[in-house]
Amino acid sequence: MTWYSLASTIDEGDVVVVRFVPGDFVTDSTEPVLVVRVHEPSDRQATLEVLGKMRDSSIVEYTSTPTSFTALLDSDWEESTIRGASVGIFLEPYSTSELLDLAKGFMDQLQAETSRNYAKSRRISEIERFVSDLITRADVKKSQSSRSCSIVDGQIDVLTRVLNRIRDA
Repeated sequence: MTWYSLASTIDEGDVVVVRFVPGDFVTDSTEPVLVVRVHEPSDRQATLEVLGKMRDSSIVEYTSTPTSFTALLDSDWEESTIRGASVGIFLEPYSTSELLDLAKGFMDQLQAETSRNYAKSRRISEIERFVSDLITRADVKKSQSSRSCSIVDGQIDVLTRVLNRIRDA
């Protein structure tokens, strides 16, 4: 099941053309964009209200007749209908602006993931330095003690293993 989002609306007076793009980028179809063409909308105000609801949500499912287009929206899980003298549904390729919007969305997503990965990398480096400092402190404590201390040796061993696991990750 493909969910659709409203991409654009063109009101040409007696014809309203609405383009819906799939929620996910579709690569296995040359015509993934759903286009709804409503000739002479029955109630222009109601049509604009329905389109306003569609702009703020996604279409989960849709049906059409020769005179209506009905969509189930994820925002309220109720059907919204646009009626007109005639309604046509077509599938078309992505437009240039839709592809640009998708590319911008992918770039934003890539930048967000990159920032998140840099933050995680910095955090791991901080933890690595912290464990290294603990090992250094344990070594100093061991060298300052005149007797053999198996507890400190155990701490150093465990901390060294933790540090090696961090570095291997």
